[in-house]
Amino acid sequence: MRIVCAISVDGKLASIEGYSSFSSRQDRERLFKLREEADAVIVGANTILNDNPLLTSRGKRNPIRVVIDGQLKIPLNARVVTDKSALTIVATTAKAEQSKIARLREKGVEVWILGDARVDLKKLISKLAARYECKVIQVEGGGRTNWEFLKEGLIDELQLTIAPIILGGERAPTLVDGEGFKGLEDCIRLELKSIETLRSSSEVILSFRVMKGR
Repeated sequence: MRIVCAISVDGKLASIEGYSSFSSRQDRERLFKLREEADAVIVGANTILNDNPLLTSRGKRNPIRVVIDGQLKIPLNARVVTDKSALTIVATTAKAEQSKIARLREKGVEVWILGDARVDLKKLISKLAARYECKVIQVEGGGRTNWEFLKEGLIDELQLTIAPIILGGERAPTLVDGEGFKGLEDCIRLELKSIETLRSSSEVILSFRVMKGR
């Protein structure tokens, strides 16, 4: 499993107003190719609410789209709901409104109840593998979603595009949000695999391997 994200130099996924489309056309084309290689792409509910992405590859092969939405906040007119070019799965909890579940299913969305209060990510990954033979799974944020997958030890690789901008803002979402680790003894350590520079846009792409056994 890998996290793929574009961030500012100061580690922000978006501005305080939610603006997140700051990567170059060349980097977006790279993202589409990575999606075409993936069996599933996972985002959190806030990514759908803030960006309303299509989450397709724009190519010949689209990944399964997975939205983690414990409170079932996803709107019925979201593009991942109305667009039929790829399967959409919403992973939610037993607290979700039954009528909303029914309406999503009527629109062709698969709704999986995977937990009582929080979505069980390990069950989600296991079910994706068992039902759809998903092997390459790509997580595209946001910061809270990235944190949950990292905390559970489910991520093997990070691919980060560093855009040459500084956004600032205490309330702006970062690459990894959530509660955070208390000390260095608990933190996740990475090994740098490669560095690529997109000279036309001054972006830098960093690829890291997650070191297990922390």
